[in-house]
Amino acid sequence: MNSQFKPIEESTNKLETVLEQLRKKNLSVMKINALTRIGREELLTITNGIFQEFQLNPEYLYNIFSAIVEVIFNGLKANYKFLTFKDEIKERLTNLPFSGDTEELLRIIFEIDTLREFLNRYVVPDKMKKRVHYLMKTDEKKRLGADDLTEEDHKTIELVRATFEREKMHVHFTIAVAPAQIAFSVVNNSPILKKDAVRIERSRNAHAALAANGESARYFSPEYIDTTESAGMGIAMADEVYYDLGLNPLEWFTLQTNSRNTSAILRFPRYKIAL
Repeated sequence: MNSQFKPIEESTNKLETVLEQLRKKNLSVMKINALTRIGREELLTITNGIFQEFQLNPEYLYNIFSAIVEVIFNGLKANYKFLTFKDEIKERLTNLPFSGDTEELLRIIFEIDTLREFLNRYVVPDKMKKRVHYLMKTDEKKRLGADDLTEEDHKTIELVRATFEREKMHVHFTIAVAPAQIAFSVVNNSPILKKDAVRIERSRNAHAALAANGESARYFSPEYIDTTESAGMGIAMADEVYYDLGLNPLEWFTLQTNSRNTSAILRFPRYKIAL
């Protein structure tokens, strides 16, 4: 992170730090490792403060805040999924008659899209889903000081956190303010698998087709909704915020990925949400 931006998590007054950075540089950057109930409350306070500072209409506060939360949660979850995916592949490689450097082989595999996509077919989706849910839930409990965690739970979460730090797997949240728009960017250190990207694009296009007929809310009915893993439910909920504003999310909400990172950028024209 650029040294001119003090990490928000180190500040005792997060809102004032964010506003100070936006006043000076029109940009505020923070690293997010989790989104607990307390974290969501802090994020709501920051979002509300931004609305007041830049005279944005509070009528849109909760919807935009909800979109931000969905995108951040997706980024955090993606990192846990990618870590679980790598662990599963590493376990399979360890069981093979292979005498080389497993870590180096893993690095090569995860930098080459075709290899990564090929190996994904050997991962059991339900098993990975349960593991990700366990890790995220247990991490939140540990952060909130829950007293029902086992010694094994504590060891698992400490190992996961150490891995995230070692491999620099973080979620960075950026707020940028310009005269014509305000943007919220979320970048996580894991790629979207091609098949998942295709499903998300297909889902967003189906949602857009309904919106074109004034029926965007129908997307969330049993007729259309896809609740399977990586179907893009969080993205669909963020898209709906744009449709409620009379904006096209395919223009204002962009997703980009490469072999190392995935970014989601929520942009809002200020004239649409101003007082």
